[in-house]
Amino acid sequence: MKEDPSEKQDLAVKKPEIVKQLKEKLEKWQKNCGARLPVVNNEYDPLRKTGQQSSNDSNES
Repeated sequence: MKEDPSEKQDLAVKKPEIVKQLKEKLEKWQKNCGARLPVVNNEYDPLRKTGQQSSNDSNES
């Protein structure tokens, strides 16, 4: 961190063993606490109106 505080160098290529250890640790944690990774919702359309009001809409009079 001292040499690259803004993390511009990708050390994953230079240190694959550490990447492997961290990935295993993350996967173990996810399994132990039941964490799920986000998945793509192919039905989501940001331009489609849902009929729901945002919190800002409900304050208008």
